[in-house]
Amino acid sequence: MTPATKETLTNKDVIAINQDIECRAPYCIKQWNNPENVFSLVKPMSDGSYAIGMFNFGDRDGEMSLQFWDIGLTTAAGRGLDIYDCWEHKELGTFTERFCTTLPPHGCMVLRAKVVKVK
Repeated sequence: MTPATKETLTNKDVIAINQDIECRAPYCIKQWNNPENVFSLVKPMSDGSYAIGMFNFGDRDGEMSLQFWDIGLTTAAGRGLDIYDCWEHKELGTFTERFCTTLPPHGCMVLRAKVVKVK
């Protein structure tokens, strides 16, 4: 197997999402400006965090914007999400209200998001 395949199959961050003790199913949030090709799957995790998969099945770059109210996290709650990229193994920062990115054609992101208090 190639090193890239081995890295994908042994990614501890992604395996932890798959093996979460509560086995909750994800729900789909479609991108409002390209719902046929771009969407997110959001899975509540047993530790209170969220696993987020963002997918672009289109043949062009796809803008992806996850609005936090779609997962029940309103701005008025004084909370945001600390977001971690499971492919790159790095923290992306703390976000309030939404997380935006551009996905390449047929690209995806796998994120882990922890609810945190913000100012």
